[in-house]
This record gives sequence, structure tokens and C-alpha cells, in this order.
Amino acid sequence: MTAVSLILLGIFLLVENLEIKYYIYLFLQKIFFSLIFVFSKILNSFLIIIKQFETSDIVGVALTLIGFYMLLRIWREREISRNSYLQNCPECGGNLRRIPRTSRQKVSGYIFGSKIKHYSCNICGYKGIKMSKK
Repeated sequence: MTAVSLILLGIFLLVENLEIKYYIYLFLQKIFFSLIFVFSKILNSFLIIIKQFETSDIVGVALTLIGFYMLLRIWREREISRNSYLQNCPECGGNLRRIPRTSRQKVSGYIFGSKIKHYSCNICGYKGIKMSKK
């Protein structure tokens, strides 16, 4: 059945003069120009917003964001170095088992860009984390 429908469609396209390439070209041209129009509107809106600020304001915001990023990196390195080693329970020396992370630990792992593993002691119930770089 599929072969017959393909043959019929092929014969129809040969006989009919629909100029399909022309209509496809017009369709793609309209899509392309519509995308350019939308992109130019977004760019113009962004430039209007940017023009409202002085250059010193933009530089100040950029430097502040760079400073926060640097502080986050330093904090990340400290947290990873503090929590990078956890073999046995630090309180009783018992064996540790992995338990599911809390949502706070998941968010911290995402912010720090690190792997966080949550452990619990089988004997005393101690809970701790182990952090490593991704």
C-alpha cells in the first residue's frame, strides 16, 4: 500500500505544476525574516535598557559580580578541603553507610559544583558529608 501511494504521489507531482520549490522558498524566507525581526526587537529592547545606565554603573555591577564569584570559589575550596576525608565515624570509629542527601545538600552541591555524599554511622547515628570536586 505504501509503494502504491508513493507512486501515485510521484505521478501527481510530475503532472501537477504547483511550483513547490517556490512555495517552500517563500515559507522559509518568511520564517527567516520573522526570526530576524524578533531578534532585532529583543536586541533593541536590551540596548534601550543598557543606555539608561552609565558606564560606571555597568562596570561596578560587573566588578561586584566578579568579586562574589571569587568569594564563592574560595568558599568552595575551603568546604571541599574541610569535608574531603570521611572513612570511618569520627565519634566512635564505626563503619559508615551512604544515605540519601537532603535537598539542602543537593542545592549546595549544585552551587559549589561539587559531589556531596551523605553518610551515617551504623553504631552511634553520626551523620556527615564528604565533598569532592566534579
